[in-house]
This record gives sequence, C-alpha cells and structure tokens, in this order.
Amino acid sequence: DLLDKTDEIKKLQSNISIFKNLTNSFSAILPSESSIHCVIVPGNNEVTEASRTLREKGFDVRPIKSPTVRAGSERLRICLHSFNTSDEITKLCEVMKELKILK
Repeated sequence: DLLDKTDEIKKLQSNISIFKNLTNSFSAILPSESSIHCVIVPGNNEVTEASRTLREKGFDVRPIKSPTVRAGSERLRICLHSFNTSDEITKLCEVMKELKILK
C-alpha cells in the first residue's frame, strides 16, 4: 500500500535525522544523506573487534576492511532502517561513545 510506504519513508528519514544529530560532532563519521553511515575505525583488527563487540551488545554493524577500502580508512557500516526505534539508535551511539569508536 502506498500509504504504508510513505510512512516507512518518513520513519526512515526520521531515523537518519536522529542518527545524524547524535553523531554530528564526531569526525570519525563520514558524511552521508542516505540510510548507510560509516564510522572510520583504522586497522583491520580494530574494526573487526569493534564490530564483534557491537554485535555482542545486540547491534548488527559490519566491518569494511582493507583492501575493500584503503588501508587506514577501515570502517564500520551502519545501515539504518524504518523499523529501528529511536531508543535503538540512541543506544548504539551511546555504546559507540563508551567504546571510544566515536571520536
């Protein structure tokens, strides 16, 4: 149904805004207007460990490692969805701050 899709799009746009507002002061976040956001975590081992720790805390955040990206620009790939809650997004950002992933 078209109305359902419109609601989903609005919810996704809201989730993107929430994430951007919570992370706009961190230089490790790459600029994005889409639902996909990346956090730079240099080093294959470091980004893999950050992803593993976030998964253990309930967040499905994937590492993007060298040579897929240039060495030193490894990153976590965060995909926001319309079904994410604002509490989930807030908690993800809080956990990333606690783990010093967000810098």
